[in-house]
Amino acid sequence: EMTDPSTGRCGYNQRGGRSSRLVGEHGVRFPTDKGECMTSVSLLCRIFLGHTPDDDQLMKTQADLILKTPPKWDEADGSIDQYYWYYGSYALYQMGDRYWKPWAKALDGAVVKTQRSDGNYHGSWDPAGVWGEHGGRVYSTAIQALTLMVYYRYSRVIPGAR
Repeated sequence: EMTDPSTGRCGYNQRGGRSSRLVGEHGVRFPTDKGECMTSVSLLCRIFLGHTPDDDQLMKTQADLILKTPPKWDEADGSIDQYYWYYGSYALYQMGDRYWKPWAKALDGAVVKTQRSDGNYHGSWDPAGVWGEHGGRVYSTAIQALTLMVYYRYSRVIPGAR
């Protein structure tokens, strides 16, 4: 009910709207047009409900929409959304290489290359971005590790997706 069938965008609190932000400055610092978090969640739900792109054209529309805002680690423009990157990764990996390969390339710069390698922070990610500041280093590291695991830890469930 939250997905706009004409655009594929899934909103948090209104049909076709954008993802959630905290009230106040949070929405200014982290503009909702920097990602498609709820659209990614919606697409992944469709996949696990047994839909396929062959019988549900909206899935391709959603995947194309997600690809328009790939992962980008840029603290200045508010584009860091580790939660979005996790669901976007999981959904696009399931959709197959047409979607996964360009997304994975962006993940390399946004996730792999931003992992800390110094001192006590070695192996972790900085608590930056939309929810990282609230979840802290443990949240940021956990969600980034999960993001990197989707392509080798989970099997693809869409028949013929490669």
